[in-house]
Amino acid sequence: MAKKNTKIRVEFIERDKIREIGDLLWNMLTVSYADIGGLKAYRSKELFLSMAKYAKVAYFGELIVACAIYRNMLGSYKLMALGSNQEQNGKDGLRAITQDDIAKLDLHYWVEASGAIERYYKKYNGYPMPNIFASKILGTDDESIRLSKIDMVHYERTISEEWFEKTIFGIQNEDIYNAVIAEVEDYSKFMKSVNNIHDKSVPGLKYSLKQAYYITENILRANEEDGFNELIPSWYDALHEALNTFRASEQTQSVEDYIEYCDYLLKTMPQLELHKNEF
Repeated sequence: MAKKNTKIRVEFIERDKIREIGDLLWNMLTVSYADIGGLKAYRSKELFLSMAKYAKVAYFGELIVACAIYRNMLGSYKLMALGSNQEQNGKDGLRAITQDDIAKLDLHYWVEASGAIERYYKKYNGYPMPNIFASKILGTDDESIRLSKIDMVHYERTISEEWFEKTIFGIQNEDIYNAVIAEVEDYSKFMKSVNNIHDKSVPGLKYSLKQAYYITENILRANEEDGFNELIPSWYDALHEALNTFRASEQTQSVEDYIEYCDYLLKTMPQLELHKNEF
């Protein structure tokens, strides 16, 4: 990680101050989002000034070099946009704003998600962490992370020697994590159907061969067709049990194929987990 720039200070401001320096903030944001066709949350400076109620600005001396715009959501602040002057002191300013945000998160929970599950966290007001802080949160080095050139929250990292796009969400409490899990379960429904599939069980194992096929096929479909890139806990446990069932069964070509499917899914779909920040 880059060293902290001690000449940077962060100030929280509200609507009146935002309007005083509105031209400066707007120009900073539009330059920062130019590569992706402009800001999605604010389509014009007038709309931005009418909607923006909370912001943080980073100062380098008396010069504003970076900013973050927020909405008030369920008693906390949800990041809407980030911008900088595109210089090194601006990057340092973004880092300082991010560090200030994380230090003040009420309960310090986070998850890493992508694809379909990312959409659920957005629905439940998950807080997208700026990607410049991904390596610190994940406890890895900067070189193992490729920051998105499209926005400031996505990044890529390797899973089983393949690059996958991810986002880290800060969340207010464990209830949000549980709500996402419940909604994914309700959407997929296939775990509820497993017990209705009857077939001769492999002695000593949880699932029958027919159940193991059904579980693997549905998780594979969820991955390839529905955009699920993480395993929720019930899927993770079921896939391990299915793999054990296949390995204990007569090794036909079909069984061997499904062992490969299970191995692939377990290597490329990490388990969705709730974490506590350690800093």
